This record gives sequence, C-alpha cells and structure tokens, in this order.
Amino acid sequence: MDKGCSGFCRSTYRITPPYPNFGSLWSVLALAAFLCAQVTISPAVSVNDLAEVYVHRYIEPDLSTELSTEGQSRADALAHYAVGTMLDNAGDTDEAIQRYLSVLELQPSQLDLARRVSQMLARSGQQAQGRHLLEGTLKNNTDQAFAYVILSEFLSTYHNGKQDNKDRALSLAKDAVEKFPTEVIGYKHLGGLYLLSKRRDDIRTMLDKALTVEQTNPYFWLQLGDLSRKAWLVRGNAGEIEQTINKLNRFYSKALAHAGSDDYVNERVGDFYHQSQQHDNAENIFRSIIDRNTDRLDVRRKLARVYHAQGNIVAYIDTLKKIIKIDPKDVQTHQNLAKAYAGINDIPNSLKHRRSALRIGKGSSDDYLKLADDMIQQISKISIDEREAELKDIVSFIKEAAYRFPNRPEFLLYITGPLGALSQHKDAVKFFQQYEEKVKKKSPERLNARFHFKFGASLERAGDIEKAAERFRTSIKKIGQQSNQEENQEFTAEVYNYLGYMWIENDMKIDEGGELIKEAFDLDPTNYAIADSLGWFYFKKEKYKEALEALLKSEDLIKKAGYDVDPVIADHIGQVYHALGDHEKAVQYMELTVKEDKEGKQEFIDRLAEYRKALEQSKQQTQVKEEPVEAP
Repeated sequence: MDKGCSGFCRSTYRITPPYPNFGSLWSVLALAAFLCAQVTISPAVSVNDLAEVYVHRYIEPDLSTELSTEGQSRADALAHYAVGTMLDNAGDTDEAIQRYLSVLELQPSQLDLARRVSQMLARSGQQAQGRHLLEGTLKNNTDQAFAYVILSEFLSTYHNGKQDNKDRALSLAKDAVEKFPTEVIGYKHLGGLYLLSKRRDDIRTMLDKALTVEQTNPYFWLQLGDLSRKAWLVRGNAGEIEQTINKLNRFYSKALAHAGSDDYVNERVGDFYHQSQQHDNAENIFRSIIDRNTDRLDVRRKLARVYHAQGNIVAYIDTLKKIIKIDPKDVQTHQNLAKAYAGINDIPNSLKHRRSALRIGKGSSDDYLKLADDMIQQISKISIDEREAELKDIVSFIKEAAYRFPNRPEFLLYITGPLGALSQHKDAVKFFQQYEEKVKKKSPERLNARFHFKFGASLERAGDIEKAAERFRTSIKKIGQQSNQEENQEFTAEVYNYLGYMWIENDMKIDEGGELIKEAFDLDPTNYAIADSLGWFYFKKEKYKEALEALLKSEDLIKKAGYDVDPVIADHIGQVYHALGDHEKAVQYMELTVKEDKEGKQEFIDRLAEYRKALEQSKQQTQVKEEPVEAP
C-alpha cells in the first residue's frame, strides 16, 4: 500500500491475474484459489478506509476485495467476484451485478464493493435497488463509518430533488462524524456537503470540535488541515490573513507533532508552511527531510524555493549547486542557477549554466545565438589572465552550435570575433570564407558593407594586405549604394580610417591613405582613433607639429570618452616628442605606454630604453654647455 495513504485514501492495489478458461467448475475453483493467494491487504487497514469519497461524483476505485472469512465462503465469494469482473469488463452489466450481489450475500462487510454495485444499479436506472442495497449494508455494518458515508453519498447524488433524501444524506454524514470522531472519512464527506451548500461556518464549527479529538495518526490531522484550507480561505488584509493562517496551523502542527520521521507527512506540512509564507518553519522541515534522505532532489528543490522566497540568495545558489552535483543533467536547475548568478551580476557563472542547460536540454538555434552573443559581449570584462581560456571555450561552444545547426550560417560569422581575439586570424579568414559561400546564393544581402569591412580587418591581421584592401574598397562601394548614408556616417569614417591607417602603417600609398583619414576625420571629428591615425599620417610625412596637435587631440578625446590611456596613442605621442627633440616628454609617454600595455610588447620596452638613453645624453650635453670656462 502507498505509504501516503495510511488508512485514509483509496488503495492502489489491483487484481490483474491471468484468468483461466471458465468452461468448468474446476477452472472456477482454480481461479478462486489463485485469487486467494494474490489478494493482500494490511490487516491494520480495511478496504472501507481506503475509499476516497466525493460529493455528487463517483470515482470507481481500484478494487481489491478483502474477503476475511475462511473456507468455502471465501472461495465462493472470490469466484463470484472474478466472474463478475470479467462480465463487467465485457460490458454485461446486469450479469456482473448479479455476481457482485452474490459476493455481498456471502461477505456483507465488503463496503467498497457495495458502493460500486449501488452506483452500477443507479447508472442502469435502478436507483431504488441501489439505495436498498446500501440501506442493508448500513444495517449490517453500523460499526463502520464508511457504511454511513456511502449511503449519504448515494442519497446526495441521487436525491431526485427530494428534500427528505437531502436531509437524510446530511444526517448520515453527521452520524459518521459523531459516532466515529477519530475517522477522517466522515469529516471529509460532511465537509464536502457543507461546501456544496456554501455553509462554511458549519465546516468551521465541525473542525473546531475535531481539535478536541484524541487522535495520534498524523494523516488524520493532515487531511483535516487540507479541509480547513477550504473552510478558512486565506484572503483579506495582512491582519486577517495572519489570523486565518493561525487557524490552519492548529491542524498542521498536530500532524507534524505526530509525524515523527514520516517524510510524507513532514513534506506536506512543509509545503503548507511554504505556501503560507511561513518560510522559516518550511526551511526547518525540508532540511530535516534532506538530512534523512540526501538523495531527495525534489525536497532540495523545495528548500531552494524557500531560500529564494526568503531572499537568501547565497543559500539558494548553494542548494541549487548541491542539486547539480547530484544530478548534473538537471536542466531546470541549471537555468535557475543562471538566473540567480545573473541577479548578483556574476555573469561568467550565469553563462556557464546557461551553456550547460542548452547542451543538456537541446535548445533552439536562437537560444545558442543569444548565448554566443552574450558570451562574446562578456569578453571585455574578463581579466587578461582568464581571457584566453574563456575565448577558447567560446570558440568550442560556437563550433558545436555550427555543427548542430548547419542551416544557421550566423554561427560561422560569430566565431570569427573570438578567433581574432586569440590572434588566430588565418582561421578566422577561413570562417569568413565559409560564411560567404553559404549565403552568397540564397541570401546575398547578408554580404553587406559591414561584412566586407570585418572580413577585410581579419585579412589585414592575417597579413594579407592586398586582399584586405579589396574588401575595404568593396565595403566603401556598398556604402555608396545605400540610400541612408548619413545614418552610416560613423561607420563610413571607420572604414576610411582603417584602410588609410593600414596603408600608412605599412608604408604603402601614404598620400592616398592620408586623404582617406582626413575624410574620415571630417565625417567623425570626435573619434579618438581617427585623430590618432591623422597624427600618425603627419608623423609619416615628418610634419611633427601637425602630428603632435592631432595626437594630443586624440588623447583628450579618449579621456573625455572615459577610457584609460591607449598605449598605442601614448607611443605615437612619445615618438613625436622624440622626433621634436623633447626627450623628457618622450620618456614620460613611453613610460606610460609600457605601464598601460597589458601584452608587454618588446618594441615598447626597447623604445623606452632608447629614449631614456637619448634623454641622458641630452642632459650631459646640456651640462657641458653650462659649465663655466676657466680664465687662462
């Protein structure tokens, strides 16, 4: 029997043996003997206790008849029941009823069967016979609360509009409570009748009286607690809600007091405490259950929800992590952890659990794209020391997504950014090429100005200057074909600047590159990167004063933008000061360059050493000039 029933809900047992051929008396007797061996119900619980009673509604039970009399009577009853069941299943209701009635003649204490047969009679239009059967059943079983209940149930269902039947039904229900105050079935049925007629005050009076009953069975109090929630609805202002919860607590506290280590009762009471926002009580109960049953993940989830309701995010996350440790493939818990970490701005851990949830739960391509985009956005916030490992992880994730969703070429484009950040530019170029092949026939509009610009940048970093220039020119051409050029003014300036800077940095087409940079600066004069390129162009042309003016403007723009000093800009300024002979400022800017350069480029270190040497020589020369000449 289900441990949760304990005498107060229907049995889950079912007789399903392989039936022999009923062609002879011997086969019937063989079946009877077989059934005798199969039917097992705890002697501490009767079949009557295992029924669930409903008002105006009949749910046919999973019947396992307890045939208590020994000998021939029991065998005959079992045989009749077996044949009746077969006839019932075959749709021969009338013959099945006769067989069941034969069982009841031999075993009149089988209340659940009497209930079933009365319902069959009523449904076949024989309501009077059904009532007569139950009246006889009650007469033979006046010591059973269930006998009162099933007759009351029948009359309340088939009252035919007669007030006498309704009154008798209510009277029988009251008798079940008054004569058997320690059996919950009467309270449940009478409470159902009161609810049906909207007599909540009567339910409350009944339940208040029940509190005086001496009953140590926790299931009794648990089910009365459930009924009390229908009697006292939790609504109103804060004070009224608190008073109502206190009334309900009277029943659940009794259930808990008698529960001991019964986890079912403890858990149900814990659920009530959580639902009624008595979170501390719920926490204590759920923790005690987990202490006894460390593998109860369902209770751990309930405990996590309690912590969340308390606002105890640390304990909430810790509980979810323990669930994941036991069941690493729990998708919902990974998702909850992702939300929890995002809530405390721990984005790396949030992304990690989002990724786990996707891998386990087989998310959609859009889910993968969103996560890939969020992972890429997070890179700039990760420390240099951790960035390489994170970038490799992102590359692995996007490759996995590209393989899983071959019809979504966007992944091929997404992967180029992390590869570029890892300085794997040649690999990035390959993915640009794959993406281009995928979309050029079906979606050529995707190969727009921005695509060619990004492809060009990757080619430039891979060292293929000529092909990079072709892509930049294509990008510029496509920009010129757009009708909304003014809206793309900043992007246009970025493309001009990139192509121009690439040329002058590689000592190629310096004048043409300079003109592109000047045009870019006219389009976007507040862009510090373009101002730096303009200064570098003047430096290449040995126009140092113009170069210094543009580079100092770049430094001012980057500070106004709220960014740290760019080591490249500082290096450029240092080189201009050195060319102008201001070695002291040249050293100052190169020291700043080396300090801000997180990659530790050797060229910056060598240049600083060179400028320091030049500064020292300049000081020595100045000192010699300033020394007084002795008179002959």
